Formats: sequence, C-alpha cells, structure tokens
Amino acid sequence: MSTTRQVVATATTRPVDPYAEDLLDPLHDLLLAAMRTDTPDEPEPCALDLAGALRFPWPGTTGEDFVALCEGRPVGLLRLVFTDGTDACQIDTLVVHPAWRGRGVGGVLYARAVERTRANNRTRMTGRVPDTPVTGARQAAFATAMGLRPAPGAAALVRSRLPLDAATLRFPQDLPHGYRAVHLGSALPEPHLEGLAALESFLNPSSPVPAHLAVARIRAMETMRAGRQRHAWQTGLVACRTGQLVAWTSMTMTHSCPTHALQGTTVVHPAHRGRHLGLLVKRHNLAHALRHERLLRRVDTLNADDNRHMIRINDALGFEAVERRAAWSMTV
Repeated sequence: MSTTRQVVATATTRPVDPYAEDLLDPLHDLLLAAMRTDTPDEPEPCALDLAGALRFPWPGTTGEDFVALCEGRPVGLLRLVFTDGTDACQIDTLVVHPAWRGRGVGGVLYARAVERTRANNRTRMTGRVPDTPVTGARQAAFATAMGLRPAPGAAALVRSRLPLDAATLRFPQDLPHGYRAVHLGSALPEPHLEGLAALESFLNPSSPVPAHLAVARIRAMETMRAGRQRHAWQTGLVACRTGQLVAWTSMTMTHSCPTHALQGTTVVHPAHRGRHLGLLVKRHNLAHALRHERLLRRVDTLNADDNRHMIRINDALGFEAVERRAAWSMTV
C-alpha cells in the first residue's frame, strides 16, 4: 500500500497590521475554513469582529497577533494575550488553514509564541484544549509535542448551549415583590454605572477593584465592544425600596450573526442572594432580546467547571454542556 507524505512548508511569520485592509479578508477566510473543519457547530466568525479584535484588546490586556505566510499567502494565525499583573502569556488562537496542516506551520507559529513570551518577561505559556474526540485529540497531540502539559488544579471551561424556544422564554417568570427589571442596552446609562461597578466587586471579593477603576473598566469594555461592531443586551434588577442595582447580566452579539449570542457575566449582590435573582435576571434578559432579535436561535456560554452555582442556573434555563476546554501550560 502506497502512502504520501506532506511536504514541509517554508513558513515565515510577521506581526499583523490591524489596519491592513488587504490582509483582513484572507485572515477571515482562513478562520472560516478552520471553523468549518474543527467546530462546524459554532457560529461563523464575523469579519468586523475580527478587525475590531485586532484593534481593540480586552481591557487589562495587551494582544499580539502574527500571521504565518507560505508562498506569499496567509496560512496560519497566532494571537497572544498578555494580562496585566500576571506572569503568563495566553495562546488565545493558534490556527492553521486545514489545507496546510501537517507541514510545520503550527510549529513555526509556536516558536514565535515562545519568543514573544520571553520578550515580554513572562515565565509561563497557557492555552486551552477541548475534549472533543477529533479536534481535541489533534490539538492535545500538538500541545504535547510542543511541550505543554495539562495544568494541575486549573479549572476547565465548560462550553454550554441553549437552543432558544421563543414561545416559552418570551414570557419570563414574575419577579419577587420589591424588585423591578431595567433594560440597559449596549452602553450603561449613567445612573446605573456606579451600581454596576459596586456589583462587579463581588465577582472577586478577595481583590476588590476601587470604584473609579471599575467604572473605567466598564466604559473600556463598551469601547471595545463598539470597536468590534458588537452590541449587547443587558438587564439589571433594581431593589424598589433603595433604587439600588442588585443583579445584572449581559449577552453580546456580533454584526454578522443574528442567530447566535454569547452569554456574559451575571452577578447578584450578596445581600439579595437566595431569591433566584440570577436565574430571573437571565430569563428577563433573554426575553427582552427575543422581542427585538427575531432571528436569535441559540446562546452559548463559557463557565469554569468549579462555578457550580452558575452551572446550576444555566441547567435550569436549559443550557446543555457540549465541550470542556482543559487548561494546559508550560514554563519557558
């Protein structure tokens, strides 16, 4: 039986100019081809979101992007994320066009990741590997060959999906006495800005963020979202007696995908927990979005697998787990 071997490609890498319009379409085509091969159940990448992601990093991070070129064409993409105040470089994206796999392109991109990790004075590289049988196994084999190993004690991310039944979610449950829902749009109205900043401090009570920095972060998130041409559906619950924002949730959508949304953060003030407000604020947000997004059919979300409380809320809403993404890391 005869066999054929892939010819090793001669790949070079260069930084991505986020404003090089002639490069954006080929990069989008590359991501689209990879998605259709690796994760065909996920929404197709949005070209405007790609351009915005290159230009507007997540607040509190710095991004570096590199393209792999073979025969003058883009065949691979690497995105590195450096979070402020950490010793790690996160491999956010390392993808090779399916037609160019098995020819050394991934290794060239990985070598660039190691070089940039050291240049940024970081001592660790981290990444996520899914548990899916085909794509996950291939990515795990590549990560192992490059020297990464599963990170002991690190929480996995669970990707879950909610198929939307507009008939049931359009009419959310009544709120407990003393609370009312407010719909907040993509940009948070000024009267609720400090309330949300206070709520977000409960997401990490061991390291609370000063109010003025939390406000700045919220506005920076809005700038990033607008730069990526995304829009948000946000709903809060207000305590009628005090006017205080006591629960909040958000969901975002890209410009080119009206059928899918990504569920974001949900938080409830500790003094108001035990009343199912986390579940209720999510239901009210979904119902509000469905009244305006007539094509919306699915919501995806990511949660750390040790966040059992939020996973129980998602289970009650009808989310079903579809994938676990384990943490891998190595010292460089």
